[in-house]
Amino acid sequence: MNPELKIKIENNLFPLARPAVEPWDKFPWHLDQSNLCDTWKIHSSQALAIDVFGTLMMLEQSSRDAIFDSVCKKLNVPPGGPWKVHLEWLDPTNLLKEPRPTQVDATAVGRFAFILFEVKFTERQAGCCSQTMRLARVGHAQCNGNFELQVNPANQILDKCVLTGKGIRYWEVIPQIFRVNPGDDYRPCPFRGQEYQWMRNLVLSRAIAEASHKYPAFAIAYMGPDLPISNYIESERWAAFKRLLRQETSPPIAIEIREFVRHVAAIEPSLTGLRGWVDMKFDQATSALKSTAFDR
Repeated sequence: MNPELKIKIENNLFPLARPAVEPWDKFPWHLDQSNLCDTWKIHSSQALAIDVFGTLMMLEQSSRDAIFDSVCKKLNVPPGGPWKVHLEWLDPTNLLKEPRPTQVDATAVGRFAFILFEVKFTERQAGCCSQTMRLARVGHAQCNGNFELQVNPANQILDKCVLTGKGIRYWEVIPQIFRVNPGDDYRPCPFRGQEYQWMRNLVLSRAIAEASHKYPAFAIAYMGPDLPISNYIESERWAAFKRLLRQETSPPIAIEIREFVRHVAAIEPSLTGLRGWVDMKFDQATSALKSTAFDR
């Protein structure tokens, strides 16, 4: 990374959070479609995640414990530190056997609970399943969009989910969380759209929690009103996704980041500046959104 880009990124990060990304050259910076780091942009969700969770990561242990013990009440998981925060977390054991393990924006790990946070800013939608996209080398998509027996034209493997055919364990865990039966067909697949990202996070949360004997929680931390993800959170589509969950499954919790930061600052007054920083980013991003279209 050249020095000019580093300075631009530093200027887009809350000062107290900047040490959280050290060593700088080893941090997994977000790359755009041109393979260039875009964390310098005011509407970067990675920068926002670093602002908030990187700051919490750098707090004294007692302050971090007080904050996350309080957050546990909203997420319906038991409190209890010491709490550790990680940015851009990857499962080191790859329990789901993913070729490219799910990278989580932030995690908070306590004595009894394991919380995953997916941070959204101006994104139009969550990540969709790529298997339904046309693969250039075979001229077809690997999946027809349904959960039914089909042959993947890329590897000639017969299975209901081409990801299962690749050895990925999502559908081993899905029935524990969702009211779906792997023996049935679903047309279309309930996870073919942006619900795919929420499914992956819930499945990973369950797998990690079981392996570590902790209570799982998954939170979508979104910036606030007047942005696309907030509209989705209030939609019938989101409600339908939650209705698909088994009764005993803890649903994903949508947390408005600005409210979260206000709560944090009330517990730790030294973080009042973080509240102003996040509000500034929201104001700038929503103002720009009204006049132009963001590229991510």
